[in-house]
Amino acid sequence: MCLQHCARRLRLSATAQASRRGEQCRVCDDCVGRATGVGGQTRDHTRSFAHLRRKTVTAAVMEGNRVEKRLEKLAVVHGNWRQTPAPLVQTAARSRALQDAEQTVVVWQDDADAPNCLFCERVFGRLSTRRHHCRLCGRVVCGRPQCSAQLSVPLPLSDAQGFSTSECADIRVCRECEHVVVRHRDRIVRAAPQAPELMQLYALIRTRMSQVEETLPVFNTLAMRLHSQVGSTPPDLPRAARIRKQLTAAFSEMDQASKRIVALPSASTGHKRLHAAIRRMVAQYLQLHMFPLTMLPTPPRRPSSAMSMSH
Repeated sequence: MCLQHCARRLRLSATAQASRRGEQCRVCDDCVGRATGVGGQTRDHTRSFAHLRRKTVTAAVMEGNRVEKRLEKLAVVHGNWRQTPAPLVQTAARSRALQDAEQTVVVWQDDADAPNCLFCERVFGRLSTRRHHCRLCGRVVCGRPQCSAQLSVPLPLSDAQGFSTSECADIRVCRECEHVVVRHRDRIVRAAPQAPELMQLYALIRTRMSQVEETLPVFNTLAMRLHSQVGSTPPDLPRAARIRKQLTAAFSEMDQASKRIVALPSASTGHKRLHAAIRRMVAQYLQLHMFPLTMLPTPPRRPSSAMSMSH
């Protein structure tokens, strides 16, 4: 240490222990405190802090489990709503029926009790700032990204055996509920044992393959129906475009994962051949399913105002 931090003096014996008959030596403040007891008594608060943290973590886990159960109920609500045949008219009444079904999961706050946004405190209005209800807690928030977000929730399968990997519903949630969901899922991921990178990438490829095999027949049926319709914009075009975007994203993730597998270090020649075989399998799968992907028809353009005035 420097002279400034060894400015204290203490009598030390030959074994560097504090002694009244020892010689004066330069020491630091910590050594003087340990030798003379100037630092005072200490008390270990580890057990108290661990008890308080355990209570906090337990409360957070319970809140996360409660929110996850609400998400599952909302997924069932949206799944049943999508399975009901959509009428050609009365879209507002259909949306209202969905909102009534969502309120069976959690009670919504009354609009009259929320003149301002819960987080940014902006005043709601018919034209300026719209009201949005969080589907997990029922509170009223605005649609700004820092106040609420759209949470993607997988829909249940038709046979009620698990949830789909391709069909999802966007549910409006406030930022606090979104943080609860993210923390809860992150806690589950961190608690699970981590598999080797090769197994993780291969599991991702298999998951995306299952998603493609589940979604591709639906897309092909919609594409054939759209190409047979001529004239105005078909009502199934937005859904088909959304499914095609999901398929393209799945193909891209499979391609990137297979390239990462090839770039992994190989401990032996057998591992290197395994990596190359997985890459060839993915390339053949993409050639079989991605390249023949049907293009969707372009919707007819609406005549501009200038053209309509000239006619």
